[in-house]
Amino acid sequence: RAWHDKKPDEVMLTFLETRQKFGNMKEREERRDLPAFPFSEADFEHGDVKQEWIRKELARIVSSCTDFDPTKRPHALTLLNQVEKLLNAFHLCLEKLEKLDSLCSDVLYESSTRKTGEMSGRVTADNFNFERPYVFLSYKTEQYEMVRRVAVILRQRCNVQVWLDRERLVAGESWASQIGLGLRKATCILGFWSNMWMRSSNCRAEWNTFVYRVNSPEDSVSRQDCFACVAGEWDYQLDDEMRVLSWGGTIQYRDLAAVDGPEWERAVINLGTAIRARFDHPED
Repeated sequence: RAWHDKKPDEVMLTFLETRQKFGNMKEREERRDLPAFPFSEADFEHGDVKQEWIRKELARIVSSCTDFDPTKRPHALTLLNQVEKLLNAFHLCLEKLEKLDSLCSDVLYESSTRKTGEMSGRVTADNFNFERPYVFLSYKTEQYEMVRRVAVILRQRCNVQVWLDRERLVAGESWASQIGLGLRKATCILGFWSNMWMRSSNCRAEWNTFVYRVNSPEDSVSRQDCFACVAGEWDYQLDDEMRVLSWGGTIQYRDLAAVDGPEWERAVINLGTAIRARFDHPED
């Protein structure tokens, strides 16, 4: 009767606390000194639980919750009543999640149509406009000086609008929301790959977010809108996740770390020209 007056969330909390205290199945086998009630699926048959998998799961839950304290073993019908409440709460949560998922989808794809077209006037750091095509720069903080130089050349020599966090993030507002907005509206992404970048969960999350748009039928960006450059020491190896996120390592990249001087500047201009061409390209 221990669960008779408990609410569904209280029952679930008790269960979760018990599982955490009790440990995994291997530990269960090692703790045979604890008192335990013999428990069988058949105990639920008179409660009209016809599905075998439900009987097994209920038996497992009850065993987990009562092995260390047999006095808390609930009556089968009482447990069934609580499980029914839990199922009702679960289905209610599913309905809310479906509504939330629909809302998130609307927000995610709101104004996310890939922007193309001619740039009116010269772009600068001060006249950024979300309604014009731009490239999102994904980089590790330690690479900022190189990234800043690349941004200057992209703007001045290629007339490419760039989204750079140090210029666009507003103090006092959620940085994650601002970065998410920058990624959602971007025409292209440029990753500054290096060993540091590959180890950065934030950098990989930015790349993954844009690739999610590429893989979504609701969006019009394509893998041709994904650019990368080698911006520092890198072993030129892609782990399993990045190999998937770069379509088997087929993303074209420029090696900016291997050149310097005029050759470095030409490499950046060539990169900017390729990005600028995607700005002019119609939706794929």
